[in-house]
Formats: sequence, C-alpha cells, structure tokens
Amino acid sequence: MMDRWERLRIPAGFRSIIEERYGREVFVTSADLKSVLVYPLEEWHVIMERAGEKERENPELMRFGRITAYHGKKSRMDNHGRVLIHKSLRSKTNLGGKIFIEGLENHLVLKKIFS
Repeated sequence: MMDRWERLRIPAGFRSIIEERYGREVFVTSADLKSVLVYPLEEWHVIMERAGEKERENPELMRFGRITAYHGKKSRMDNHGRVLIHKSLRSKTNLGGKIFIEGLENHLVLKKIFS
C-alpha cells in the first residue's frame, strides 16, 4: 500500500536483495500502463543497452525500450525501502490502494488489487 506521500514500501525480502546487489537507485516505469515496473538502475541500463544493440533485429524490444523510457523516471529507495511512484505514472496506471508486488528475475512488478 502506498503512503500519503505516494511512496511504496518495497517488502524487506526484495529490498535486501536489491540493495545488496545494486544499491538503492531504481528506474520506475510501465510497459502497458496496467502495472508499474521497478528495475534496479544498473539492470535498467543493461536492458537499454541491449535494446539499442538489437534494435533492427527485434522491433518488440525496441518498442519496449521506447515506451518504458517515455513513462519512466529514475528514483531512489529511502532508508526504509520506500520508492516514490511519480505522479504521471500513478495516474496513468491508476496505482493506489492495495498493491500486489511480484518479484521477477531482475525487476519488480506492481499491480493494483481490485476488490
């Protein structure tokens, strides 16, 4: 759940892995405006490098890179593991209330829980 300052607390299990491997810098974005993606900044740079290299071979990867770069913003986890979800992304994805957080190989996926 987001706090009144529109920050989302990353669960301790995810937070410790991210901080140990990558530090606190993250990139917050969306590919479909139905969910929010949180990438460690280092992983985000790797993905964008690959997208640039494979641009001609893989149009889907190029599209993903453009969309997520457009909707995304760099952020930083605070000392309590909270990440600001910027206003334009919050409003476009309608993220608020209870949120489901799924940890994937190199990023987190945040989805609103409709009840």
